[in-house]
Amino acid sequence: MKNSFVYDAETFPNFLCITLINVDTKEKHQFIIWEYQNDKEALLDFVDRDILLIGYNSISYDAPMLRYITLHEEEILTTIYFNFQKKLIDDERRNDKDILAYVITKDGFPWHNQDLMSMLAYDKIGISLKQVSVNLNWRKIQDLPFTL
Repeated sequence: MKNSFVYDAETFPNFLCITLINVDTKEKHQFIIWEYQNDKEALLDFVDRDILLIGYNSISYDAPMLRYITLHEEEILTTIYFNFQKKLIDDERRNDKDILAYVITKDGFPWHNQDLMSMLAYDKIGISLKQVSVNLNWRKIQDLPFTL
């Protein structure tokens, strides 16, 4: 597929950022939603086509976040996105049919998702991206300098 992008979503109580980098051209696209910037429409336009999105743990996090943003009309209510992502990462999500609907569904979206974590079967043994980075001796690994 010619239009393939590595992507990642980061969500905070008052800030959402989705970054996509073209696999072939290395062109970077960043969409931010917060009090002073709202790239939601640009994001929706960008993903409204036949593209491949490649992520790590994207089946359980990034793709459901993107589906949620796509299907909800909120303008800059980043708290709503943050609360949704908290439910996505909560262990109780396995019993939440509303949350699971965003994780399981693939219908109605022109973009395709490929999850490297599941391709490598790391989801079965719980190997995080941070652990993969440590194993690869990545040059810089750090936590956020603040707590949420």
